Amino acid sequence: KVQVELISSLAERQTPNAFESLMRVVDSEDAKVRRAAILSTRELAHKENLSDMIQLALRMRSSEQGLAENAVVKTAKRTDAVKMCTNQVIKLYQENDVLDQKASMLRILGGLSHKNALPLMRETLRTGDDPLKVEILRSFAEWPTADPLPDLFDVAEKSENETFALLALRGIIELIELDSSVSKDQQLEMYKKAMDMAGKDEEKRRIFSKLSGRKTFAAMNYAARFIDDPA
Repeated sequence: KVQVELISSLAERQTPNAFESLMRVVDSEDAKVRRAAILSTRELAHKENLSDMIQLALRMRSSEQGLAENAVVKTAKRTDAVKMCTNQVIKLYQENDVLDQKASMLRILGGLSHKNALPLMRETLRTGDDPLKVEILRSFAEWPTADPLPDLFDVAEKSENETFALLALRGIIELIELDSSVSKDQQLEMYKKAMDMAGKDEEKRRIFSKLSGRKTFAAMNYAARFIDDPA
């Protein structure tokens, strides 16, 4: 408990040069110490430490891996190093053949959401192992722009894998409203396509929720057609 409190105090006080101290205890046998050290790196690490943080995320046990991945993303954003970090992860990904580590790097790239990662993620979505495709589809569903929208439509319309198609559809529903390159009417047409692909009530409700926020006659008129739908 004392060690955890000391680690937390480093972050609270923004102690200079504390990153090295945190890295010395991040492999502790005590799970609480490990978690406290990882959480503190988010506040204390500099952009120069990102390479070490990426390696840390790749070797962490599964119970803390997500926390370490999040720490990389938070640090990159806090230090204005998203592009640099994205390029570092891409290089490591291309040199790595360990499936679990590649999945971890894809989650980091998804969290960073930089455009430089899109070519790699698109290629992996076409040719990669299934677990990697799942990570990409989940990341694309939370992308801050509509850039992955065509990729999601392609998967939703063509994939024979039900899980892939469902994840892609969920991403489509979230990203349509972000597509500023098309008109509101064109966005509505995309929602209609999504509705045609929606086989579950949950996805239909998501679409209805998006339509209800649009407040346009065309959107309301379309939604009214499903007034008797139990979804």
